[in-house]
Order: sequence, then structure tokens, then C-alpha cells
Amino acid sequence: MLVDASKNLTQKEKFWSALISSLIFIVILFVLTLGFSFGGITKSVEMPILYLSKEIGKGFSFIYLFVLWSGIFTTLISIVYSMKKKLECTFAFSPIITILFCVVAFCLSFFGFGNIVNIFYPLEGVVGVIYCAFVFFIVFVQRKNRQKMPEFFKN
Repeated sequence: MLVDASKNLTQKEKFWSALISSLIFIVILFVLTLGFSFGGITKSVEMPILYLSKEIGKGFSFIYLFVLWSGIFTTLISIVYSMKKKLECTFAFSPIITILFCVVAFCLSFFGFGNIVNIFYPLEGVVGVIYCAFVFFIVFVQRKNRQKMPEFFKN
């Protein structure tokens, strides 16, 4: 999404927006790191930020829940958008398939964050390594035969 959005920006605007967003992200990570060291709670709870916000006060937990739901929504939108943009040149991508992906993701969310991380992150790592090897082969080994490359990798 950021790549598509940045097409209308100048180089100077891209630089400043990247710098400002990076600084904000660094400050947030610093604050979270300090918060996680509070009482060693990261080993005992799955969502330490929610735990910390409950300890601070009930209002903070509602604010965090709003931020959490917003993060889930924006992540879902960006993932579906990215996947749709990349796959629409190769496959006929209908709204039904998009809805199906969202329903599957929603159903998987009931397994719990810890279980999803323990099962799917290693699986994603293996698939990522296979994908990187495939891309390496396509881009570097078959460089001379660029006309034979699938349209998926020409973009």
C-alpha cells in the first residue's frame, strides 16, 4: 500500500515521511520495551500490552483494545490488498475469494495467538525460504530468458 501511495510523492516527501514514521515507530518500540520489562510479565501472559493497560487503569485498557482492533483491521486490509494486487495479474480474483480468505483468517483466530504463532510462523518461515529460493532461481538463473518468465515475476 505504501509503495502505491508513494507514487504521487516527490523524493523529498518520501524521505521526510519515511524519516518521521521511522522515528515514531522507534519511540513506540522504546516505550513498549520499557513496559515489557515491568515485572517480567512477558513470560506469563500472551498479550503483555493489554495486561499493562489493565494495570494502569480501565480507561487505558479500552484505549488499547481500540488500538488493537484498529491494528488488526489495518493489517487485514493491507494483507488482502497486497495479495489481491499481486495475484490479480495471474488469477481471476473475485470478491468471493477475498471474502473466503477473510472468513478463513477469522476462523483461525479462535485457535489463540500463542498456538497460531507456534504453528504458522515456522510454517511461514519454511514457505518463505522456498519462495526466496524460487525467486532467486527465476531472477538470477533464468535472467537470459526473461521473456519466458511468468508475468507474476515481471512486475
